[in-house]
Amino acid sequence: MLTFLLASGYYVQVTPAWIGWLKYVSFSYYCFKLQLASQYSQNQTYPCPTGRCLVKDYPAIHVVGLDHIGLAAMAMAIMLIAYRFLTYIALMRIKGYEN
Repeated sequence: MLTFLLASGYYVQVTPAWIGWLKYVSFSYYCFKLQLASQYSQNQTYPCPTGRCLVKDYPAIHVVGLDHIGLAAMAMAIMLIAYRFLTYIALMRIKGYEN
């Protein structure tokens, strides 16, 4: 769980390339993306030292992005089904299980 949180950009924005792929199988990445998209829009601004800056350019938000929300929701639905199915298969393979 902690590995998924670290790789998804929630705590750390720059991850090594060898572990960067892990964010795409992490439900945390897509949850965080959907949460950001529900709070902010692409053209929303905030006060910064240079005047007004776009929210999408903020470093923590830029890593995750505010686009492809439909794809993120679809990935969450697929992971909901796939992870439960994999867990079911793993539990069925435990020795000692009798009907």
